Amino acid sequence: DAHERLRDQLHIRGAHLLEEGLDLDRFLPAEPQAAQRTLGLPRHRYVALTGRLDPELRLDLLALAHRKLPGVGLLVAAEGPAEGALEAMRLATRPSSPVIRLEPEPEAERLAIAAAELGLALRPQGVGPESLAYAAMGRRQVALSEDVSARIAPLFPGGGAVVRPPARDPSPADLQRALEAGLEQARAGPLPGLDGARQQLGTGSGVDRLLEVAAACAAE
Repeated sequence: DAHERLRDQLHIRGAHLLEEGLDLDRFLPAEPQAAQRTLGLPRHRYVALTGRLDPELRLDLLALAHRKLPGVGLLVAAEGPAEGALEAMRLATRPSSPVIRLEPEPEAERLAIAAAELGLALRPQGVGPESLAYAAMGRRQVALSEDVSARIAPLFPGGGAVVRPPARDPSPADLQRALEAGLEQARAGPLPGLDGARQQLGTGSGVDRLLEVAAACAAE
């Protein structure tokens, strides 16, 4: 595994790998319609929610905002303690705006992001791997906080890819307006300059990158 590779190639004993990073080679640009067909989804405009379903994601706000966006489906490739809130959200939605839970398979997260026109970065405490994956695939994002927005926006050359509600503690109406603004931008088509974003994020697995950095440091 990754830990063994680091230990064997760097000849370091007693090392502990805390985070492997994100393998960006898996998150290649893709047409939303093609990913939707692969997942067997009805033709819709989708947003995607990935990562972990923690209470701080404020699914209650997302549920209220999503109900006011007719014709927009929500794809969920995530697990966690807030699954009950997600199920309640799924049962309360209209057929024209479905909440679709994908099976927790290895490719579910990648396909959900590919099928979405707008990625959702809803972690107010920081930027998670899903934000980097959305950036690698050129999906615009909605961020709940100024701090998250400031960390995500530089990943996109040219700017304009991250929408943030105006309030520090956004209301459902604030989040709805932000979602609508992001979807309106998404209608413009793929983001330009995606190669620049991927170059900035790096390619290959986090372990490969760590080995490269460690080897460079050892050579100095």
